[in-house]
Amino acid sequence: MSRVAAPPPAALVVVLGDLGRSPRMLNHAPALLARGWAVTLAGLRETELPADLAAHPAVRVLAADLPVEAGARERARARRRFLRALASGRPEWELVVVQNPPAFSRARRTLLRPLAPSPRCEAARRRGLA
Repeated sequence: MSRVAAPPPAALVVVLGDLGRSPRMLNHAPALLARGWAVTLAGLRETELPADLAAHPAVRVLAADLPVEAGARERARARRRFLRALASGRPEWELVVVQNPPAFSRARRTLLRPLAPSPRCEAARRRGLA
């Protein structure tokens, strides 16, 4: 009898700005990938992602396109729409990394509240990933 391999744990890295100009947040992806996690990068798309991340089979990109000439109000609206859309179509993420602490309360209301506690969350904490 063959055993079916369990899917890798899933992590979501949320950038509340341009994905391509957030190297600090993008550094989370290779660290998680090296530990066997599947990674979803979510944010706005204004510039290209590094080629190694864009082509990696365990990396999924959810990006909202926003014209460069958009003003602050249009950017804020796009971020709110994007977070709501992200929350409505999410898989079972066991780790969520959010870039901007001042916006965390909004992200928590729209994204994290619906997340059901996962038994793997404690395992992630023990591995030093949460």
